Amino acid sequence: MNALKTPLLILLCLAALQGCSHRNRTVIGGPDAEEAAIRMEESEQEYNDCIATRHVGAQSCDSLEALYKKDKAEYEAQTR
Repeated sequence: MNALKTPLLILLCLAALQGCSHRNRTVIGGPDAEEAAIRMEESEQEYNDCIATRHVGAQSCDSLEALYKKDKAEYEAQTR
Protein backbone atom coordinates (compact mmCIF):
# COMPACT_ATOMS: atom_id res chain seq x y z
CA MET A 1 0.00 0.00 0.00
CA ASN A 2 2.88 2.41 0.78
CA ALA A 3 4.33 1.74 -2.67
CA LEU A 4 1.15 3.21 -4.14
CA LYS A 5 0.98 6.21 -1.79
CA THR A 6 4.49 7.51 -2.53
CA PRO A 7 4.07 8.05 -6.31
CA LEU A 8 0.61 9.51 -5.71
CA LEU A 9 1.99 11.92 -3.13
CA ILE A 10 4.79 12.97 -5.48
CA LEU A 11 2.32 13.62 -8.32
CA LEU A 12 0.06 15.58 -6.00
CA CYS A 13 2.97 17.77 -4.85
CA LEU A 14 4.09 18.38 -8.43
CA ALA A 15 0.57 19.35 -9.46
CA ALA A 16 0.28 21.77 -6.54
CA LEU A 17 3.65 23.34 -7.31
CA GLN A 18 2.80 23.77 -11.00
CA GLY A 19 -0.19 25.91 -10.07
CA CYS A 20 2.06 28.24 -8.10
CA SER A 21 4.82 28.54 -10.65
CA HIS A 22 3.46 31.65 -12.41
CA ARG A 23 2.34 33.51 -9.31
CA ASN A 24 4.41 35.02 -6.55
CA ARG A 25 7.45 35.46 -8.75
CA THR A 26 10.53 37.01 -7.24
CA VAL A 27 10.78 40.58 -8.43
CA ILE A 28 14.23 41.69 -9.52
CA GLY A 29 15.02 45.35 -9.09
CA GLY A 30 13.92 48.08 -6.73
CA PRO A 31 10.55 49.49 -5.69
CA ASP A 32 9.84 50.75 -9.21
CA ALA A 33 10.23 47.23 -10.59
CA GLU A 34 7.94 45.88 -7.88
CA GLU A 35 5.25 48.43 -8.72
CA ALA A 36 5.63 47.65 -12.42
CA ALA A 37 5.30 43.92 -11.66
CA ILE A 38 2.11 44.53 -9.69
CA ARG A 39 0.62 46.63 -12.51
CA MET A 40 1.64 43.99 -15.05
CA GLU A 41 0.02 41.15 -13.08
CA GLU A 42 -3.17 43.15 -12.52
CA SER A 43 -3.50 44.11 -16.18
CA GLU A 44 -2.73 40.52 -17.22
CA GLN A 45 -5.51 39.27 -14.94
CA GLU A 46 -7.99 41.84 -16.30
CA TYR A 47 -7.12 40.85 -19.86
CA ASN A 48 -7.44 37.12 -19.10
CA ASP A 49 -10.80 37.72 -17.39
CA CYS A 50 -12.00 39.65 -20.44
CA ILE A 51 -10.95 36.84 -22.78
CA ALA A 52 -12.59 34.21 -20.56
CA THR A 53 -15.94 36.03 -20.43
CA ARG A 54 -15.99 37.35 -23.99
CA HIS A 55 -19.16 36.66 -25.97
CA VAL A 56 -20.85 37.81 -29.16
CA GLY A 57 -21.71 41.47 -28.95
CA ALA A 58 -19.26 42.14 -26.12
CA GLN A 59 -16.65 44.85 -26.33
CA SER A 60 -13.23 43.91 -27.62
CA CYS A 61 -10.42 43.11 -25.20
CA ASP A 62 -7.90 44.98 -27.38
CA SER A 63 -7.49 47.92 -24.99
CA LEU A 64 -6.79 45.56 -22.07
CA GLU A 65 -4.31 43.63 -24.19
CA ALA A 66 -2.53 46.88 -25.10
CA LEU A 67 -2.41 47.91 -21.43
CA TYR A 68 -0.96 44.51 -20.45
CA LYS A 69 1.71 44.73 -23.16
CA LYS A 70 2.61 48.26 -22.04
CA ASP A 71 2.85 47.21 -18.38
CA LYS A 72 4.91 44.15 -19.32
CA ALA A 73 7.33 46.28 -21.35
CA GLU A 74 7.70 48.72 -18.43
CA TYR A 75 8.42 45.85 -16.03
CA GLU A 76 10.97 44.31 -18.37
CA ALA A 77 12.67 47.70 -18.76
CA GLN A 78 12.88 48.04 -14.95
CA THR A 79 14.48 44.62 -14.52
CA ARG A 80 17.21 45.02 -17.13
